[in-house]
Amino acid sequence: MTDTSVRTAGVAMANDPGAGFQRVEAVEAQIPEGARPEDRLAQLCHDLQVHQIELEQQNQELRQLHEVLEASRERYADLYDFAPVGYLVLDRATRIQAVNLTGASLLGGNRERLVGRPFGGLLPGEDRHRLQAHILTTLGTRGHRTDEVRLRAKDGRERILMLESTPEGDGPGDLVRTIVTDITMRRAAEQEHQRLTALAAQERTRRRLIGGLERISAPAATGAAPETLLERTLDEIRALFDVDGAWLLWPCDPAATMLEVHAETGRLASPGVAKAGPFIASAPALAVLMERALRDGPVVTHSGDRVGWPAGEPLAAFPLIAVAVRPATGRPWLLGLHGSYSARNWDDEEQALLAAIADRLGQILDGLGMRQALAESEERYRTAFEQAAVGIAHLDPSGRFLRVNQRLCAILESPEAALRQRTCHELIHAHDAAALARHLHQAGYRLAGTADRAVEVRCLTGRGEARWCRLTTSPVLDRAGRAPYLMLVVEDIQTSKDLEQRLLEHRNALARVGRTNFVSALAAGVAHELNQPLMAISAFAGGACERLDRSPDDTATARESLREIIGLADRASGILRHLRGLATQQPQELRVLDLNEVAVAGLEMIRAEAQERGVMLTRRLDPDSPSVFGDPIQLEQVLINLLLNGIEAMAGTPARLRRLRVRVCVAAAGHVQIEVADRGGGLPADGIERLFEPFYTTKDGGTGLGLFIGHAIVAAHGGRMWAIPRPGGGAVVGFSLPVYEGGGWG
Repeated sequence: MTDTSVRTAGVAMANDPGAGFQRVEAVEAQIPEGARPEDRLAQLCHDLQVHQIELEQQNQELRQLHEVLEASRERYADLYDFAPVGYLVLDRATRIQAVNLTGASLLGGNRERLVGRPFGGLLPGEDRHRLQAHILTTLGTRGHRTDEVRLRAKDGRERILMLESTPEGDGPGDLVRTIVTDITMRRAAEQEHQRLTALAAQERTRRRLIGGLERISAPAATGAAPETLLERTLDEIRALFDVDGAWLLWPCDPAATMLEVHAETGRLASPGVAKAGPFIASAPALAVLMERALRDGPVVTHSGDRVGWPAGEPLAAFPLIAVAVRPATGRPWLLGLHGSYSARNWDDEEQALLAAIADRLGQILDGLGMRQALAESEERYRTAFEQAAVGIAHLDPSGRFLRVNQRLCAILESPEAALRQRTCHELIHAHDAAALARHLHQAGYRLAGTADRAVEVRCLTGRGEARWCRLTTSPVLDRAGRAPYLMLVVEDIQTSKDLEQRLLEHRNALARVGRTNFVSALAAGVAHELNQPLMAISAFAGGACERLDRSPDDTATARESLREIIGLADRASGILRHLRGLATQQPQELRVLDLNEVAVAGLEMIRAEAQERGVMLTRRLDPDSPSVFGDPIQLEQVLINLLLNGIEAMAGTPARLRRLRVRVCVAAAGHVQIEVADRGGGLPADGIERLFEPFYTTKDGGTGLGLFIGHAIVAAHGGRMWAIPRPGGGAVVGFSLPVYEGGGWG
């Protein structure tokens, strides 16, 4: 018998204990009426034995069925307690009524201690309310419900539990059966999957971005014309985004009334302009599009918008996207992409890619601007190089010509091909070769920013003639600070040299005429300068003769007069010697001297004259004044002339006011001065500037050469002479000389 048949028979006997005896009655009914009692008894015993055997078999089957039931119960208990999920029975207050071992393990407690304890007490505050709502909703709807809650484990880690609940029983009740599943690892796996998916998407976006940037950067490396380059770039952008057309407008300014279609490619919804460069009117819708692109970045227009196009027909804007392209210099451009036959939704990835493309396109436009500026600069340099008024050449470090302009070819009278086969050292006069070598060496090591130096040399032309040129050389430095070549500027100064020679000859001729005129003036000057010592000689000689006539024995006075005569004669001789040297331009006898000594010597020379004229002499010397450098005879003569002029100027002054003062002092700016102050009639109001002119005089019988010659002597010593009115009447005339600093005038 099978477990099922035994179970069925056992159930039947348990429900009807008399069923086994009905079979005995049925056997008795089968015994014939006339059978003997022994036979009937034997038959009955036989049937009872058979029935007993059957009962024993049924008992055996029942025992087997009980063992099967016990084994099934144990398997169910194991399946319940050790199931991979937790089983809980919760009441309305979330108290645990029953829990399997897996559930107790998930909740982190003992099963006996968990029973009767609120499940919500094991959860954080937010999840308690979620669990309560989960239980009440499940009981209220009498349906299946799923929720997730967080559980803080004893080890500090947080677990995520999924609750699947159904009401217990078919009727109304307060118990809920809940399956608890730990989905922490699943959520972590899902998050990791999302992270990897995002990384994969980012990698795809990165590859697409890099590929797109490489594609639009490829035309820029060809060096094509700007219009062709932009058209090729837009072709790559159109293929990258799989659109029907792409266009580039400038300037991207909502206030602009006219716009330039700088580049356009692809098919339009309506016929457009086939080449770059036309101007179109800025429609209001296009101005709004520009404003949004400048403000918000990549823009997808609404389905109802229309953008005016050069052909005049509106372009449906639903598949249109536009972005501002911002070069580093200048105003922005507007890049637009559109589809002509189908609508399109531009996702975030495509908008980000378009923004990156716009940035790269801005760099390309910057590069085009730099290329154009460089081309214009090179053209201006080439024009300036070729049309310069001076010769220009590029030299390598050895001095070989790398490039020359036409002006240099004209100066050197050699064609460019011939010059490029030679060095500049081969085209220099032998006497100037060393100067050129020094000049080029110094130019090669000159620091950047320092002034260029020039050298004048004689260059040899193609005909072998020497031509004076001024060379200015400067190094052209690379980024490493090296000078791969030098720039040489050649100026033809032969004409100026010829002019200088003619001017020198003319100057010499003028000098000869001047010396001739000076000799004429010198003759008058000799008479003027010798007049004073000769008059003194005459006066001393007459006085000596008069004393000898009165007192023949008074020889001492006569000797003193004769000594004065000898001194005056020597002085007259010295004056003649210096005047002759001045006329013949002989070198002066210069030495270091003290102006105080010059002042004392000059006063001694005119003391007799002053006494005779009734003039009192005073002096104010400066013993601490520095030395000067000059000819003492000439300077004494200048001072004596000033003293005599002062004495003569006081001829009409009352005797008590005839005072002549000589002062030596240190003037400003490193000069020492001598001034002579008198109490004469003063200086003419309108002739002070002419006092030092030759032949100008204010005295009757004067030559007008005294102050002129004195002014020339002082000027030859590096000084100056002046004349100013004296307060209270009279004049102050003096001169100053530079302080001696060693080796000459300071």
